[in-house]
Amino acid sequence: MQNILIVDDKVENLLVLETLLERSDLNLVKASNGKEALWKLLSDDFALVILDVHMPEMDGFEVANLIRKNKRTRTLPIIFVSASHGEEASVFRGYETGAVDYLVKPVDDVVLKSKVNIFLELDKQRQTIIDNSLQLRKANEELRLQSEILDNMSEGVILIKAADGAIVFTNPKFEQMFGYDTGELIGKNISVVNAPTEKTPAETANEIIEALNKNNHWQGEVCNIKKSGKHFWNSAHVSTFDHPKYGKVWVSIHNDITQTKKAQYELKTERDKLKRIMETMQDGVLITNKEYEIEYINDAITKEFGDVNGRKCYEYFHNETTPCLWCINEEVFSGKSIVRETFSTTNNKTYSVFETLIRNIDGSVSKFEVTHDITDIKHAQAMMKRELEFQSAVAEVSEALLSTHTSIYDIGEIIHKQVLKLTGSLYAYVADIDHKTEEVVTLAYSNMASSKVCTVEARYYRTAFPKGKDGYNALWGHSLNTKEGFYTNNPQTHPAFKGCFPPGHVPLDRFLSVPAMIGDKLIGQIALANSERDYTDEDLNIIKRFSTIFALAIERKRMEEQLNELNTHLEAMVEEETEKRLSQEQMMIQQSKMAAMGEMIGLIVHQWKQPLNAVGLTIQDLRDTYSYDELNEKYVNDTVETMMSQLIFMSKTIDDFRNFITPSKKKIRFDVNTAIEELLSMFVNIFVKNNIDVSVKADNDALLTTLGYPNEFKQVVLSILNNARDAIVLRKEHGSEIKGFVKINITNDEDKSKIVISIKDNGGGIADDIMEKIFKPYFTTKEIEGTGIGLYMSKTIIETNMGGSLIVANKNGGAEFVISLDVYSGEEGG
Repeated sequence: MQNILIVDDKVENLLVLETLLERSDLNLVKASNGKEALWKLLSDDFALVILDVHMPEMDGFEVANLIRKNKRTRTLPIIFVSASHGEEASVFRGYETGAVDYLVKPVDDVVLKSKVNIFLELDKQRQTIIDNSLQLRKANEELRLQSEILDNMSEGVILIKAADGAIVFTNPKFEQMFGYDTGELIGKNISVVNAPTEKTPAETANEIIEALNKNNHWQGEVCNIKKSGKHFWNSAHVSTFDHPKYGKVWVSIHNDITQTKKAQYELKTERDKLKRIMETMQDGVLITNKEYEIEYINDAITKEFGDVNGRKCYEYFHNETTPCLWCINEEVFSGKSIVRETFSTTNNKTYSVFETLIRNIDGSVSKFEVTHDITDIKHAQAMMKRELEFQSAVAEVSEALLSTHTSIYDIGEIIHKQVLKLTGSLYAYVADIDHKTEEVVTLAYSNMASSKVCTVEARYYRTAFPKGKDGYNALWGHSLNTKEGFYTNNPQTHPAFKGCFPPGHVPLDRFLSVPAMIGDKLIGQIALANSERDYTDEDLNIIKRFSTIFALAIERKRMEEQLNELNTHLEAMVEEETEKRLSQEQMMIQQSKMAAMGEMIGLIVHQWKQPLNAVGLTIQDLRDTYSYDELNEKYVNDTVETMMSQLIFMSKTIDDFRNFITPSKKKIRFDVNTAIEELLSMFVNIFVKNNIDVSVKADNDALLTTLGYPNEFKQVVLSILNNARDAIVLRKEHGSEIKGFVKINITNDEDKSKIVISIKDNGGGIADDIMEKIFKPYFTTKEIEGTGIGLYMSKTIIETNMGGSLIVANKNGGAEFVISLDVYSGEEGG
């Protein structure tokens, strides 16, 4: 979508231009003065500026000069619009400042639209040139990278024409492997590099060609011959593809495996000698006798712990001078096989150990051990445990956040309790930022005074840390000043430590602090002290994650408080209306409808824009008619009739939306296709604005009348459509270039007893891990914006209230919701 900036100090002129130029593919940005226009130019890219010449404070010429001085907007097209006639000096000055055109009011609609369209097309062409240039540069970089990869590969690469076996390309590594100079192999037949083995080169070639013709690839070991005549072995991977110049070709990647094959032979010989020893095991293998003497260790243990040098097992593994207290030698030598875990202080790793008794050829017995390093697994388990603890803490915070009875102090207390638990800290405080004074105000904290005499909860008195002219003070203020979390396990050495703790404050051994932020805005702070162990990066990361949740919780609660204050005067009316007309379920339905109120208001504004313009123009014409003494009875009657027709249209728009919001009092017969068409007549602009096509198709012979609540049915369809719209918009924001659509198909089942409404979209579908949850109450994927009741109430309305069914499944890159309702048979009232 292209942006056009309209600058005029008169609102009516801006409205006229906006009405004249309004298009679904244009974003018209308005500014009422030069300063506002310059700020908007810095915040977004524009295809064109339509600029009024005569404005207070800063006229259009000054604005244009500043636009031309900015590198970013230097080439931006400017069309001047002036109410002055015949001022050639102004026109010349406009062109001198870089304007592409100069129009005099009243502006001819056709001329203005034509000129705007020309500059919009030029902007599109300019952007296309930029995009093509970037793509060409990227393609060249990719080609250069591919060439560098081929030149620097450690494998030999050769390209052979399938038609005659001629070599058309070799990379430097291939030429080096075979002892040829650069380009010397080009044009030669592939047979020059094949050596005879049990098969002739021709037989080997035919075998490879047969596999290539059948499978388009071949992989195996081949014996090749260097230019010097020396034979050597290669692992070759050959595949087929069509080359634009050489036609069908074979590309083969060669690895010299001569030394590997030699090692394999030697290894096989060694295995035969050792037999019972698997030296290549990655796990450690250890054999000891009853006296703790090490009889054998494999390389895996040697690499980890070094040479034995005559040490006994407890000396070698644990740096002990006597047998370990936990040693189970006696149990193993008694004949038991044992699996256990042990921790080595030598390398700080954890092992799973299998120990059993083996009998030697000479009749003696030894203990055979296999050790497997499970350090990473233990670490992962610890991380998983901590993550579960974190998620449990988040769940508690989320539960409190969703409750209307919890306060900011309640959330502070929960956060305080959880961060102490997650980090093993003795002390902590949780605070928010007073946005008027910028003071740090504690919501919950551990009493850090050494006397510990105060047991009053933080909510009942106010503890605040002020912000000075140089920012926040001391160690506690460091993270707020830098807006970065940090920790120190030696606070006295930290640059921000100023020894400003009051008398009676406990000694500070360790300290961790994280600012709670939304974007660049400080919301609060979480600080901890004196963990039982040193703080780590993991502690910092988990508190950072918690601080984000804390910031969102505080911000949301603040917003709830503000909303509660705004709605206080409506409480009596809401309570009276609720007692008379709504059950708890109906309240939830109304909440779901109110979630769409903002969009409804936007639609009403859209519907009213044209009649308001017509009324405004009629009023202006009335004034002009009076001033020219042309006012007569017929003119007054026509004017009244025109204005009343517009006002009636505006009133009907309000009635349509009011009727949609009002719950149906009882079940009535209604046509589902008509209900959906009525719904779309009110809301289709929401989808048009997001470039989403909504279509409705009903079978010609379908029975579409059912018994139920038409307004609630519309709300169900709207809820599903809104979810589809959100999914498509999110998919586009993540880079997917799709044409969004929602297809509604209405039909009957085979025996025409059910009405089946299918609503399909191409928004990417629903993740498997949430598919089973989407119909649960208060489950939402939209974080702050979602109420979590839309689909739950939709299912309740369809299945409980109307006796139908509502299911969902992923289909063809999107989600498909299917509503099934009984066809009205005339056996029930309504």
